[in-house]
Amino acid sequence: MNTPLIITTNYDDIVEQYYSRYRSSHGMGSERLKSITFSNFPGLSQLQEMKAIFHIHGSIDSYSDIILSAKSYGELYSNQTNNQRIRDVLASKCPIFIGFSLNDKFVINELEQVGKLNNGFLAAYLLTLKSSPSQKLPESLQGKITCIQIDDSIVSGPQPIKGINIWVVGIHLVCMYIIGNIYLPNYE
Repeated sequence: MNTPLIITTNYDDIVEQYYSRYRSSHGMGSERLKSITFSNFPGLSQLQEMKAIFHIHGSIDSYSDIILSAKSYGELYSNQTNNQRIRDVLASKCPIFIGFSLNDKFVINELEQVGKLNNGFLAAYLLTLKSSPSQKLPESLQGKITCIQIDDSIVSGPQPIKGINIWVVGIHLVCMYIIGNIYLPNYE
């Protein structure tokens, strides 16, 4: 939970609540992640300096931003300013998609654009379960996004790890994978 930016298509504020409770229970204050939508997007430079969660389909903190219909979805993503904002965020970060099928045409398009701008290079990861049939990457993103598959037996096998959530294990595995396979400069 020390990540500076989380991007979600969820409307709820569960992550924000968890973040505050975690910090409070560990004596780190009760700071809350800043909830960002397209309507209160602060700009990329300001976003880089804050701990935030970017609700690209709206948030319960801003009901007027919530995307519920095909019409509102189309209106949101036909806006070139929104397209550029999400593209800038995706290009400036190394996204890890967790619990996201990458079937969203808008997100696929923006990832493709980031790859084109970077001569085919795209630093992104997709965490999936091995048994999940819907987690096949679109052809245009195959070989550009690293898929990390978690064996379902971690939580459902003959001797599952008790009391552990598969996504917690997955996030841990992704972090280990990234640290072991990407050069990370030592910032002091």
